Amino acid sequence: MQITWRSFVALVLAVVSTYLCIKFQIVADMPTGLFGMAVVFPIVFMINSAYTRREEAFQYYGGLKAGLASIYFAHHNHRITGPGGKKKKQLSKKHLDEMKELKEQLKYFLELIKEDLSNPSSAHDWRQNIYSLHGQITAKNDQVPMSAIDFWSNDILSAYHKLSFISNYRTPRAMKGYSKVFINIFPLCFGPYFAFVDTQVAFLGYAVAALYAIILFMLSAIQDQLENPFDGVGLDDIDLEMENKFTEAL
Repeated sequence: MQITWRSFVALVLAVVSTYLCIKFQIVADMPTGLFGMAVVFPIVFMINSAYTRREEAFQYYGGLKAGLASIYFAHHNHRITGPGGKKKKQLSKKHLDEMKELKEQLKYFLELIKEDLSNPSSAHDWRQNIYSLHGQITAKNDQVPMSAIDFWSNDILSAYHKLSFISNYRTPRAMKGYSKVFINIFPLCFGPYFAFVDTQVAFLGYAVAALYAIILFMLSAIQDQLENPFDGVGLDDIDLEMENKFTEAL
């Protein structure tokens, strides 16, 4: 979690505001509950919402991977099963080539989804390729006499769209703008209160002012890092590169 120049400036302004209020004797015992109601509660609410989206994204991506793996093994089991349900010792060269091609398509499908989720601004371009490739994979499913494979194919597309919505639609802009404004002005508005605290114990007002500013910007930084679980900015983002390596085990 990096300390940006904005957070440093806000910290300085909080301390300067406290100093000026002490110097000009602008002192007031302001209600501290206002701090929690106006700033902390909205930020914590946004953090909770962002965390919930991240957990949902894990579930949807896990379902997507499970669907792709199920389709792959359904094709593999169909080709390795001979007449009378007997298992072949190994696949023929034709079937090996078909399975290799299917595996490459699944890997490319995951790569396209990774690019789409990581770059929502250009999602339209990636989405066309995803639909096209999904159609190619679905067309091959006609070779497998198994009704469940169609459900897996639909589940894959459903999971992708849910992930796409999480990537494109996050915290409402009005709420995010509100929190950003109050995070910046609240330490200044509370200058008289910090000055009042300083009258009780020398220099405590400056410490409390700095602490308030630090808490606000740490909470804001946490919310920003959880905002998009696919952008690779946060420490707890979903590592799509690592998650997609499961195809190597197919």
